[in-house]
Amino acid sequence: MKNIIPFLFLFFYVQSSFSQDKTNILLEPKNIFKVTTETNVFNYYEGDELILNPPSSKVKIELLNYKKFDSGTVSFHYPSNFAFESDKDFGYTNWSFDGNNVVVLYFEIDNDTKMQEYIDMMIDQFGKKNCKTEKKQMQLGGKMLSGTRINISLIGQLLSLEFFEIPLGDYKTRFIAFQDSKDEEGNNSKELADTLKMVDSTITFAEN
Repeated sequence: MKNIIPFLFLFFYVQSSFSQDKTNILLEPKNIFKVTTETNVFNYYEGDELILNPPSSKVKIELLNYKKFDSGTVSFHYPSNFAFESDKDFGYTNWSFDGNNVVVLYFEIDNDTKMQEYIDMMIDQFGKKNCKTEKKQMQLGGKMLSGTRINISLIGQLLSLEFFEIPLGDYKTRFIAFQDSKDEEGNNSKELADTLKMVDSTITFAEN
């Protein structure tokens, strides 16, 4: 089931702090195809030219279940069925990857804006009476990240929203966020478990 409460709350509220003159909309990562010949296996991006040398009598082509996101300093795989959106303005870039129950967001900001400011915005947006927060830690790609989890109960739906800062030793502020729609008992979705496993096993960081 698609998220009842879309993450447009986040986009609308956060973007109000920035100029509306968008300088660039970033391109969605391409589909990746696994090409298997009688002697080799290759990965090709959508639109790549396939050259077989020597020629093969049999070629098998499969669409892989992931795409690769790469900001230049942080990269990870995400499910290929997730919808992609991006927003770029001066000193600010945000990417979102939207599944059935899960939304993954990644932010890069060229100033000293603190992640807590975004968390406070979300709490104000959903209403303080509807939110409970707790400190969290998560290991992604061998790096232990610190963050905050917001548990949200609103119009009969249970959501969690977890923010984790990614410090890379430069002037930029980076953080990744995971939203999940819970079942009636408040359990995490299977899509969240699968997505976290994929991100954890593929995420890389360009340390400065």
